[in-house]
Amino acid sequence: MKLNSYALKGKRKLRVYPFFLPLYKISYYIYIGETVKDAAYYADQDFKGSDLVDGVRIDTNAQAVQMSHADHGVVHLMLLKGVMENPSSVIAHEALHISWDICERFGILLSPENHEAQAYILQEIHMSAELAHKDYLKRYKIK
Repeated sequence: MKLNSYALKGKRKLRVYPFFLPLYKISYYIYIGETVKDAAYYADQDFKGSDLVDGVRIDTNAQAVQMSHADHGVVHLMLLKGVMENPSSVIAHEALHISWDICERFGILLSPENHEAQAYILQEIHMSAELAHKDYLKRYKIK
């Protein structure tokens, strides 16, 4: 998987990683900063008028966001703190939230007999976010 990312000019250690979920033809974004509020700040720059910073707690490691934006339609975001304990678990937790949002958005009804769609979405988002987080740590030489 080719990993693309962009830094926010003039700010330290803020990156966004855009991804595309081919089966559902939707984009989602992983924003990473020194804090989740920093990541939300970057997302606010990309999605003007979203005011995400106000809705993010300072003491959290991550947050999943689904929002409707006037110019971009429905947007799925994962906001991550760069340095945290158990990043894979935190990423899995947030990926589950986003997978539920996507299933609901597409009218996918989940049941014990019908959950393969969510498993696929969850796997893709988790894998993407883990790659993004590892790249962030490597790029900024964080151990």
